[in-house]
Amino acid sequence: MWLMPTPAMLPQSSHLRRVESPSLHLLRRRLTPMQHALREMLITAAPHTLSKKEICERLWPKKPYANDTLYTLVRRTKPIIEANSQLLITLDRGKSYTLAIKV
Repeated sequence: MWLMPTPAMLPQSSHLRRVESPSLHLLRRRLTPMQHALREMLITAAPHTLSKKEICERLWPKKPYANDTLYTLVRRTKPIIEANSQLLITLDRGKSYTLAIKV
C-alpha cells in the first residue's frame, strides 16, 4: 500500500527527506548522478509528480526521444530507492511518475 503525499503533508519536501533520512547517506552513495537527479526532481516537484516529457526534457534536453532512456533509468533507480527508504516510485502508465510514501 502507498500514499501519495500532498503539499499539506510535505511542507517544502522536508517530510520526504525525513522518511528516507536513516539510509540517506547509503542511498546517495548507491545512486548514480542521473538517478540522484531523478530522485531530487521528484522530491522537489509538487505534488511529487512529473510527466515523462518533463523529466526527459530536463535530463536529456538534446535527445529528441528519450522515453526508452527514462524507462531504463527508472527501472534501475526504483529498486534502490525502495530498498533503502520508505519511498516508492509509481507510474501512471504512459503519462507520469510519482514519488509516494510506503504505508
